[in-house]
Amino acid sequence: MRFRLDCVVRFCPHVTKISPPVRLTAYIYHDDTSLRLLRLLVLFRDAASADLQRAWRFCMSISKNILPQSKNEFFAVAVLVMVLGFVIGFMPLSQDPDLWFHLADGELILSQGHVSQIDPFSFTRSGDLWMPHSWLFDVLVTLSWHHLGPRCTEAILAMCYMAMLITCFHLLSRRAVPPLAALGICFFVAIAAGNTRGVRPQVLSLFFTAMCLMLVIKHKSARSWIITITLPLIFFVWAQIHSGCVMGLIVIALYYFGRLFDAYKREGEAHGAELKPLAAALLASAVVILITPHAITHYEYVRMTLSMDFLKSSVVEWQPPRAFPLAVPDVYLFLLIGGVLFSLWHHKTKVNWAELGICGALIALACTATRHIPLACVGSIPLLASAWGKGAKARVISFSMKRQAMLVPACFVVALLVSLWRFPNDIWLRYSQAEPMMGAAALANLDRPLRVFTTYNTGPYVLWSKPGKLKIFVDSRADVFGDKLLTQAELVRAGQGWQEVFSQWSIQAAIVEKTDPIAELLRQADDWRLIAEDYQEYTFLLNQMPPARKTLGSGVNPS
Repeated sequence: MRFRLDCVVRFCPHVTKISPPVRLTAYIYHDDTSLRLLRLLVLFRDAASADLQRAWRFCMSISKNILPQSKNEFFAVAVLVMVLGFVIGFMPLSQDPDLWFHLADGELILSQGHVSQIDPFSFTRSGDLWMPHSWLFDVLVTLSWHHLGPRCTEAILAMCYMAMLITCFHLLSRRAVPPLAALGICFFVAIAAGNTRGVRPQVLSLFFTAMCLMLVIKHKSARSWIITITLPLIFFVWAQIHSGCVMGLIVIALYYFGRLFDAYKREGEAHGAELKPLAAALLASAVVILITPHAITHYEYVRMTLSMDFLKSSVVEWQPPRAFPLAVPDVYLFLLIGGVLFSLWHHKTKVNWAELGICGALIALACTATRHIPLACVGSIPLLASAWGKGAKARVISFSMKRQAMLVPACFVVALLVSLWRFPNDIWLRYSQAEPMMGAAALANLDRPLRVFTTYNTGPYVLWSKPGKLKIFVDSRADVFGDKLLTQAELVRAGQGWQEVFSQWSIQAAIVEKTDPIAELLRQADDWRLIAEDYQEYTFLLNQMPPARKTLGSGVNPS
């Protein structure tokens, strides 16, 4: 059934200078979409014939009338969120040096049968205490890398990234946020958190953060002691994967104290059944993250990493955001701050102190380093859901929709996985453009172990290529080498005091980036020769190498 709609609109001179009347004719069908279009036309007619104040109300009410509200549309948006999360998570990073020491540590653990306590990869810290904080992640990635292949390993982490985004969408939908608005928020989170994608434990940390937030928010209405089991269990697994579990514990603590403050302010609202199990779960989680091999201290690791001067001055992701010049990661933080402030101004009566405390603390943390912007985006989801949602009651989804939610997105993911898949040769071609593969292979073909000067970026691949034969100077494990050695490596890259450093450590080879001043100095030196050239790196070898030291071969050979 359809009917014809005719209306004559004369624009108000206060709104626009167009004065001739405009006739609008449309055939309206009797369904949800047509009814929303009809309401939109009516609003347009009213706004066009009213003053500026009514025009402003028209603009603010557009979203309420065009956003989809039916379950089918909600399901379609949920599928889009899943596809969006997988596509962005499956896009490879241009360079990720941490991947190689994760693989090297995983191979070492599998060959030894236990988690190592000393550093077997470098000659500057050989025999010193080293605790791999992400040991379980390293083992799982190594098993997947060798048995399923590099691309499948990236796909598995992309699915974890997708699961994080789905959890964020679930948090938004529980508060009845309009689906298109939830899609926009999830799209922003997916883009802003994109620097954590790839084969990195940070992907799992974001997923665990979203899961913990979902648990405590559901506990607000369910109020069950089951949270004392589920939350510590998540933190126990999280502690074996990444030290980001400490930040997750801080997030849950902020939520708990925010709920305490809410209970203090709202005397008529009972919170005892909610806060007591939550406090027990929080204390149990703080204890279980200490249950790690060799009593790995995540608290000390996080404190030391956040206080390192080298990371703040030399590594881009650890530098604070800047307004001038404006970089891409910094834009996401400023957009997040603007969105949060607008939400607080427009819906200030709906936000509680628990959500505000988490969002404010994580945004303050992100202002210290761009690395924390993804965590701030995920931590802001509860506040945005509370501000833009229509209620705290979860959406009711039928059994057929749940079955579709399992089958249809799975088909999308499989189709995208097939379409985005690359042959193994293409994978290694991509890696060869960022890593010193030819240089490491040339040094590995020599008949003796070598001490190789490496930097923060070139060290990880070299230590993975031949861990028993090529001993490195430094790599991206900042907690192992500290500010002194990492700063010394940066000075050598700049060509300052390189001869003294090479003589002090008896360095016999060097893999440096082509753009470093030390590369030109080594090309001009008579006692050094160029033996390999990669896409971004040069590899040099000392002409007359000194006798090998006995301590050079010390350490554990995983091969």
